[in-house]
Amino acid sequence: MNNRKTSAIILAGLAGAFAYYKYSKMSAEDKNMLVDKIKTAGKDLLSQLNLGSLNSLKESVLPADKMETSKA
Repeated sequence: MNNRKTSAIILAGLAGAFAYYKYSKMSAEDKNMLVDKIKTAGKDLLSQLNLGSLNSLKESVLPADKMETSKA
């Protein structure tokens, strides 16, 4: 069990080191494109999470007949 944890930590460390190496070798333009891509993905994820929580809140607070009128 302990061996698996150690192996996982070592692999995660190697993956992080490799990612840092690749990032340090990128041009400034490539770095900006990568950052923009990560920001866009994060915003999309947050909007999906927020919409999901709002919809579940509407379902729990509003009765079904009032939801029909609120969608129109």
